[in-house]
Amino acid sequence: MPPYTAAAAPPRDSRGGVERLLLAFEELVSNAVRHGRSPVEAAVTDSGHCWLLEVADAEEGTPPIPHHERNAAPGGLDLGLVAKIGGAHVWEPLSDGRTVVWARVDFTSEESAQFSN
Repeated sequence: MPPYTAAAAPPRDSRGGVERLLLAFEELVSNAVRHGRSPVEAAVTDSGHCWLLEVADAEEGTPPIPHHERNAAPGGLDLGLVAKIGGAHVWEPLSDGRTVVWARVDFTSEESAQFSN
């Protein structure tokens, strides 16, 4: 069985995109589990040129804060890494009191540059 379904498969030359998606997914979900409140929900949507990663938790409107000075050894590389590997990211409070973080991960580096502006 392939690591992703044919419907969600990126172009053949974008294996690096899959690796970036997995890394962003791991960072955002682990941040939600460590710093948010359960339940934590995650979804990945394929848009044709990128994936939209959405991670929500029950932490009431508290923004995720990058910790640039923090030692990454105890766990995670933080939102700074997601900002570097993703095309964009943002957080927002939801009407039901939860918080959601969205990140766009482009299939290829070229697409990241094309859709960044």
